[in-house]
Amino acid sequence: DRFLLFLSTIGMSVPSFFSAILFSWFFGYVLHSYTQLNMTGSLYELDDFGDSYHIIWKNLILPSFVLGIRPLAVIIQLIRTNLLEVLSKDYIRTAYSKGLSKYQVIFKHGLKNSLNPVITAVSGWFASLLAGAIFVEYVFGWNGLGKEIVEALNQLDIPVVMGAVIVIAFLFIIINIVVDLIYVYLDPRIKTLSTMRDKIVAGNWKMNNNQFQTKELLNSIKSFEIPNDVRVMVAPAFTQLSQSKEVLSNTSITVVAQNINAAVSGAYTGEVSADMLKGIGVITTLIGHSERRAIFCETDSIIKEKVKAALDAEMEVIFCFGEQLADRKSNNHFKVVARQLETALFDLPETQWNKIILAYEPVWAIGTGETASPNQAQEMHKYIRNLILENYNQKIAEDVAILYGGSVKPNNAREIFSGKDVDGGLIGGASLKAADFIEIVSSF
Repeated sequence: DRFLLFLSTIGMSVPSFFSAILFSWFFGYVLHSYTQLNMTGSLYELDDFGDSYHIIWKNLILPSFVLGIRPLAVIIQLIRTNLLEVLSKDYIRTAYSKGLSKYQVIFKHGLKNSLNPVITAVSGWFASLLAGAIFVEYVFGWNGLGKEIVEALNQLDIPVVMGAVIVIAFLFIIINIVVDLIYVYLDPRIKTLSTMRDKIVAGNWKMNNNQFQTKELLNSIKSFEIPNDVRVMVAPAFTQLSQSKEVLSNTSITVVAQNINAAVSGAYTGEVSADMLKGIGVITTLIGHSERRAIFCETDSIIKEKVKAALDAEMEVIFCFGEQLADRKSNNHFKVVARQLETALFDLPETQWNKIILAYEPVWAIGTGETASPNQAQEMHKYIRNLILENYNQKIAEDVAILYGGSVKPNNAREIFSGKDVDGGLIGGASLKAADFIEIVSSF
């Protein structure tokens, strides 16, 4: 990459340096001519063009332009590119995952990525300068230009020049780091990223896939390259959980249960407890899915007990909630969502919120062909985060991941995930096709 960057810098610089040579040559000639004639004569009255030409070099007008304008532009552009990189979610998340603090991220980024542009630019200066001189001398026949360049450089004190180059290089490094640090405090994107919320895509398979279909789908998902900064989850049926754990044992994909019972054990035919799930290595579960609420009549109080049971067993909870179409049409959607959160979660101690993932489900947009617009999704997610801020604190509000669970498809995932407070999706039907699921996973 460094070699290619070096070649591209030279490739971009040669035409610009050639232009700088001609411009500085002409500028010096005009300046000298006006000086000689005391601003009264004509430029063309000067016969000694060669004398003017040599004075240009003696005053180092050409080096000042060539070694000033273009390299500065190159470095500014490269620093700008570095800043865009340091502001990206992928870079910040990766760095934080390695345990670096906000200041270490910016400092190490600035130090590492400033050295290469400066070294490349300095190398490009001299390579392009010589290339331009040779081009002018041999193509246009302006004999002596290449020789003059070499002589002009030779007249300088080389140790002084090299020392100046080194000092300037380090000054640019320091400036780059300082600018990066300023961006940490001034750019809202950095401030919102400082908590490093997970990007999560969870596939809820519902009552689909037998043993053979499950294995086939999991192997298909495994065959794709999964982004390192996205946490991927799948929620097969209870009967395939153990099998799924085995198939995915050498991957980073999390196997999730679709439901649990609030009881530790007892006469609850057909139910599964948190302890049973943990016994096969499943430590994450969905709770409160809209279908459990609607079809199996799970109330807010029942769901609250399930959340408590899961957290008491030290399981991770993907808490599902959301409004019906009637709630949305009557403009009560915010009240419904607030009630669901307050009943089930807002009496939890702060220490348990690191086990909570929220999944907002606009029920009217699930399986109906309707989808909440990206603005609607972001509006609700922001409202949810503000609710948590009001009831707890900014750290918890910023740390908790909020997924969108309203018919996310490959063709709308990127736009939905672009919301500032949308941290991923709870995927239904689209998670049953490996290619579609991975496309959604790669939509951040």
